[in-house]
Amino acid sequence: MENPNPGDPIIPVTAKFRVKLTKEGLIEKLKSRIALRGDLMRDNVEITDTWCPIAGFRAFKMFLAMAAHYRKRIYQLDYVTAFLQADVLGRKFTTLPKEWKEMFKNNHEVHQWLEVPLRLNKSLYEDRVANLAWDETQSRWLTSAEIGFERLPSERSIYRKITDKGMIMVLNAVDDQLYFATTPELKEWFEQETDRRFDVQKLGQAEWYLQSRITQLSDYSIILDQSRYAALVAGRYLGPVDDSQIPTSVKMKYASPLPNGTIFSKQDCSISYADVITLQEEFGFKYAAAVGSLIYLMNTFIKLTFTIRKLAKFMQKPGRRHFEVLKHLLKHIQCHRCSAGIKFYSDIKLSPLYQMMIETGNAEHAEAPLILFTDSSFQDCPDTSKSTGGYRLFMKGGVVDNSSHLAGVVCHSSCEAEYCHATSGLMGASFVRKVHNELLGYNSDRHLTIPLGIDSQSAMDTANSHKETSRTRHIARRYHYVRFAQMNSETTLFKVDGTRNPADSMTKALTAEQLDDEASLFHVEVDP
Repeated sequence: MENPNPGDPIIPVTAKFRVKLTKEGLIEKLKSRIALRGDLMRDNVEITDTWCPIAGFRAFKMFLAMAAHYRKRIYQLDYVTAFLQADVLGRKFTTLPKEWKEMFKNNHEVHQWLEVPLRLNKSLYEDRVANLAWDETQSRWLTSAEIGFERLPSERSIYRKITDKGMIMVLNAVDDQLYFATTPELKEWFEQETDRRFDVQKLGQAEWYLQSRITQLSDYSIILDQSRYAALVAGRYLGPVDDSQIPTSVKMKYASPLPNGTIFSKQDCSISYADVITLQEEFGFKYAAAVGSLIYLMNTFIKLTFTIRKLAKFMQKPGRRHFEVLKHLLKHIQCHRCSAGIKFYSDIKLSPLYQMMIETGNAEHAEAPLILFTDSSFQDCPDTSKSTGGYRLFMKGGVVDNSSHLAGVVCHSSCEAEYCHATSGLMGASFVRKVHNELLGYNSDRHLTIPLGIDSQSAMDTANSHKETSRTRHIARRYHYVRFAQMNSETTLFKVDGTRNPADSMTKALTAEQLDDEASLFHVEVDP
């Protein structure tokens, strides 16, 4: 109990109720929490920068790839009411409501704390900087001289400790933590130290993280999938369906994520918001909400990246055609939700990507730590005449990063489109290279050549030659990043056939057969 100074915020508390679900989507337990009234807080209360690092899927997938590389099991910790274990940031006061007298009528000691200012020593849920407070508390402990972890400069959600006994690596996502160690002694030491400092629950081998399933195989390969999240999304907007009740004919009808002949255009948009509301009532779901759910699904359903990114362009006033395509995509996901696992191989030679590299005459790049593929479709956007392009970046046989987007400029040739998107892919890969180096204990700028597969010979010639011609001299200087990267051995280009390019589906709609053939390079079937 302490009297606040003039200007100190006094934020009352409230009760919050939520449902915790199991990994199958069933109710595990009902929870109640005492939380601050965040809506009554002044902006951030003395804290101007509230950002803190939380594990995203790129870091998550690279972490899994490293565990497969070291051939180690991944374990999981859950910090119990983590925010209540964090030191509060700034001076904050709260008050407990007088209505609690009835709740604690048999505990009169509590009555003296009601309706008086109480200074917080620990953070509370709904504090706008609770995440930051927890991150600083945990990071301060992990990087202390006693514990000795190093926080990766390029990916702050990952910590690493290297000793003469081995290495241990930690991935943080607020109160959920994954870790693996190269020796049993390091694993046991970390668990004991964590248990001594925090109230924590050891969950054993990791199975469920960021709403995705982790399957650790006997050979130490790892499969990541969102099949159950996919079922929840499809069920939410179409109604739940038992997989065994879906006829084969329906699965064949929706084998492709897009209807035949789909072209995405603003010409199909609704004229008014009233038209959008009418369509929402007709189709039974809100367009923006459904697409938003699918955007998170792209983290593992990477074969659908092109389709989802195109649908996301029409969030404001989607038209009937957009609703029809979205419904078709949801049907495809409902019928084929178990087709999009990502596998990281403990032995890279067992991966389909390695076999493809051997078969296409690129054996010298088959075992590279990182392998990049890019592709582009020339002026395929009917609204802007811009070219859609994309890239996929592989590590340990699985995709750790990918993107599908329009070029920033209107390209004048297919060569220019391929070249510009090769630049975008290589720029994205340069960051992953930094993280990869740090994961292995090296300096982030350590030299590492990333092979880049392109299916355009003219784009390769542009990168390999400094000769400027009437067809290439208009290309903006920044797109020659590929050329300079090759000069510095940051990348090396190799030719890949267009039908075997793993980035092909990032740029265009493929038939079901074409998509399945490409997806066999980076997706595996998973159990329901």
